[in-house]
Amino acid sequence: MIVKPIIPFREAPLTNNFMFCEVMQDPAVSKTFLEELLQVKIAEIVVHEKEYDVSDKIDAHGIRLDVYLEDEKRTRYDIEMQTATESAIERRIRYYQSGLDRRFLDKGAWYEDLPNSYVIFICDYDPYRGGLACYERVSWFKDAQDIAYDDGTRVIILNSRYKTANVSKEIEIFLNYIKEKSDSALPDSSELALQLKKKLNAVREDKSKEEQYMTYEIKLREEFQQGWVEGAEEGRQEGHQEGLQEGLQKGRQEGGELYSNALNELFEALDAEGKSEEIFEALKSRQRAAELFKEYGIVWQ
Repeated sequence: MIVKPIIPFREAPLTNNFMFCEVMQDPAVSKTFLEELLQVKIAEIVVHEKEYDVSDKIDAHGIRLDVYLEDEKRTRYDIEMQTATESAIERRIRYYQSGLDRRFLDKGAWYEDLPNSYVIFICDYDPYRGGLACYERVSWFKDAQDIAYDDGTRVIILNSRYKTANVSKEIEIFLNYIKEKSDSALPDSSELALQLKKKLNAVREDKSKEEQYMTYEIKLREEFQQGWVEGAEEGRQEGHQEGLQEGLQKGRQEGGELYSNALNELFEALDAEGKSEEIFEALKSRQRAAELFKEYGIVWQ
């Protein structure tokens, strides 16, 4: 099994989940980001705790929001960073949205009291291959598209690999930074870029944050490896390809950014040729994985 090394703390970009949460929960940064994205003025932003848990049952599939915000009008904002390809992003958003609504109604509110809410995904890939920097969901009735179906929910999916910049210049710069992952992509001419650099540097200089970062990354690493092992072992016992796919899915969910794109590419190539046993060999032996990467022309170092 090949696992990407932990990025040194002072080099961690905004696409790193820990850094993303630390930076985007800053009220000044998140306020500027939302104002530029939505082209509205926001008087005040209240930040809820990092990785806010909106699961409603102890045994339910967990919902931990990356950055959960609220403005002076009680509008809720969930901002998520997505670096690994997600095949069911719409259903994941649906689940997140339902979690937000249920948590609010738990407080005894009526349906009409439900606040407006935004779920915003920042993707470091193009989920729809349409080239747009911003995909925004809109709803209307069939055969009556002049009548809006407005339930107070909004979904925006940003794409750092855009070809058409249908966003403000500030958000375009933000997306370029997500793609480049280098502070040099944050020009001083941009207010949002300046705020990002200031907060990034403040977090990187904080020794206590560095300790939290290492603890967080090591825990992710352990969960990622455990997901691979469990999925692969189940696949071997059952003798089905589905077991391996479960291993990939567990690794992706638990490991987040640590998900190995190279190994996934290898799996797809082997799966297309019906060579499921080869992938199990790659899971067991780094040497064998390296041989297969070379054989299939996959660059991983």
